[in-house]
Formats: sequence, structure tokens, C-alpha cells
Amino acid sequence: MAAETNYEIRLANRDDIPMIMEYIDQDWRRGHIMSVDRGLFEYELLNSDGTVNMVIAVNHDNNRIDGCLGFLKSARKSDVFDTWGTIWKVREDSGNLLGLKIINQVKKISGGRFYLGIGINPNTAVKIHKMLLRDNVAKMKHYYCLAERSQYKIAVVKHKDLYEDAHIDCDNFEVELLDLDSFIEAFDDLKKYEDDIPYKNKEYFIYRYFQHPIYSYQIYGIYEKGVLTAFFVLREDSYLDRIAIRMIDYHGKEENMRAVRSIFPQLFADESVEYIDFYEYGFLDQNIEQAGFNLLDDNDSNIIPNYFAPFVQENIDIWIASPIDGARFVKGDGDQDRPNEVKRA
Repeated sequence: MAAETNYEIRLANRDDIPMIMEYIDQDWRRGHIMSVDRGLFEYELLNSDGTVNMVIAVNHDNNRIDGCLGFLKSARKSDVFDTWGTIWKVREDSGNLLGLKIINQVKKISGGRFYLGIGINPNTAVKIHKMLLRDNVAKMKHYYCLAERSQYKIAVVKHKDLYEDAHIDCDNFEVELLDLDSFIEAFDDLKKYEDDIPYKNKEYFIYRYFQHPIYSYQIYGIYEKGVLTAFFVLREDSYLDRIAIRMIDYHGKEENMRAVRSIFPQLFADESVEYIDFYEYGFLDQNIEQAGFNLLDDNDSNIIPNYFAPFVQENIDIWIASPIDGARFVKGDGDQDRPNEVKRA
């Protein structure tokens, strides 16, 4: 075991990227996308000044990385932001406390208000967040809405909770697909959400969804009396000849989420679409249910897959951690909607 004094725990820079990618490949998973796709690595973590949003622990005895933790900011070009952790790994022979030292250094260096965990390992990181960091730890809720199909190939459906055109008042809303220009023009109409945790700004959403180097996202605005009050983000996953539509993000006036259901008939008109789903934590159940979604219970006989590359026909839990009450999480946060394969449009 390496001596504690032999570690330099510091912020990484551009010159460290090859060594970090090699470490991820060797100690995390062979062929991990962040070890083979430098373009995606730089999109997520590299800053214009050459620093990398990752703290590394360099062992001076052998000049190797023994641990790392990246962080993603919830706002860009802003003094106010929160951070999500990503790629948290420590070599097994490096001591149990090295991971804790690294996370404490990330909190100091990042400058964010709150450090949030999403997609944390329930067997390791959950225990650290709960017992040592005293964070609130929970599973995200997984909601879905099935299209009427005689056969499902992505989902496993033992009981059908189908979309119904319930008498939910959406007459006051208009839902429109936004391109970049219309998004920029309309965004300033939104109520400012600096008190939200995490705080996300316009620059974050543009970079995250409009400028993503691999995925293609669709952003829909919810207008009330001609004013943008909220928007939601969709992305397609596919398996065989079928499609799952993922609601990746929702931002704005939460009680207007019911307007999302107004585009379900349009989405389900494509016979290859099986369902739309939504992972979240911190939203009101009533608002999600009025949007047309049903909760996937812990012991549900239905299966609504999350992993598509490679495809895994299982229900998947996503664990989160927060040092403060009131934080919200969606699948677009952190690295939870990051590609797993090197495949570009």
C-alpha cells in the first residue's frame, strides 16, 4: 500500500489527459468510452484555460494515478453553480480513505455551492455519502407511459398502464419544438431559478443539449399565453426495430408539466415507439402523474430498460446523494445520459 505522503492530490490539466484515459481503461473498464474517445472526454471535462475538471491522486513512487474524481458544473459562465461527480475511482490497493480525500479536494477546488452525487454505486459510494459525508441518499423514481402495442421488444409488459387522454386541462398551453435560435430568444422569459438545486442557466442547456457531440436531443417549450414557462428534453434510444423515448430533463414551472402529455399522441403515432420514460427525484408525484406517467414500482413485474449500449432488459436503479434537502435530479444530470459507445451521428 502506498504511503499517504507520497500522493499529490491536485487538479488535472490537458497534459494529464492521456494518463487519465489510460487509468480509466486499466482500472475502471477496458474500452470505457472516456478512455477511448478523447473528443467526448474534452467536451465534458476540459476547460478553455487547459485545466480539466478532475482531481487526480498521483503516486510519486511510481508516477501513476491511483485515484480520480471528475466534476461537471450545472451552469456555465456563472459564479453560481453546483457540481455533479463523475468517474470516481480509486485503486483497490491504495487505501480506503483516498477516495474520501479526493472528494473533499473536489469540493474545495470546484467552487460550486453543493456537491451532488448521481449514479453512485449502491455497494460502495452510497455508504460513503451516507455514513461519512452525512448526505441524503435515495433512489430516483422511474416513471413511464406505454404506447398501445400488441408486442413489446424493448419493454417487458406484464400489466398495461396505457396512456389515456384523461381530462387534464392543457388548453392554456402550447408545446413547440425549439431550435437553438428560438430557445435563446425565449429562455429569458423563464422565471429565474437561482435558488434551485442544482442551478442551471441558459449557457448550460445550450452546451449540454444543443452542442452535444454525439447525442441528438429534442427540446420542447411549454408556452402559456405566448410566454415560455418551462421546457423538456427528449432523446431516442433504440433496440432491434423499436424505440424508447427518454425524457431527459424538465426545467421551469413544475405544475405546467401536465402539458407534456399533449404530445404523446404525436410521439406514439410512430408504431416503432414503445414508451416514454422519465427518471427523476424531487419533483411532485402529482405533477408527473398529470403529465401521463405511471410509477415503476420497486417490485414491478414490468421491465422498462435503461441501458441500451449494450442493451440490458432489466430495471435499473439510479442512486443519488445530496447534502441538502430540496435538490432535484433528472437523467440528464451529471454523466447519467452519457454515451457508452464510440458512435457519432
